[in-house]
Amino acid sequence: MTPPARATSTLFVCLLALSIAEVATLGLLLLNLAVLHIRPIAQLIGPVHGAVYLAVVMIAVFAPGLRRRDRALGFVPVVGGALAVWRMRRAVAPPTL
Repeated sequence: MTPPARATSTLFVCLLALSIAEVATLGLLLLNLAVLHIRPIAQLIGPVHGAVYLAVVMIAVFAPGLRRRDRALGFVPVVGGALAVWRMRRAVAPPTL
C-alpha cells in the first residue's frame, strides 16, 4: 500500500527542510568553535542541532512508504537526512534515457 501523495510530499518537504537545518546548525557550531568560541552560542545552537537531528531520525523511522535503507540513512548524523531525501527523490523520479 502506498501512502497518499500529499502526505508523502509534505514529509519530503519537511525532511528536506530539517536536513538543511541540521547541516546549517552544525556549520554554525563548527564556525563558532573555530573562530569565535563564544560559549552562549554553543549552548544555544547545540541543543537545536540535537533536536533537529532527532526530528530527522523520527521522520525517517515513522514516515510511511520509505524503504528500510532509507530509514537506516536517517540515523546517519549530519548527512542522513540529505541522503534519505536524495533516495526518496530518486525513487519518485521517472527514469531518464
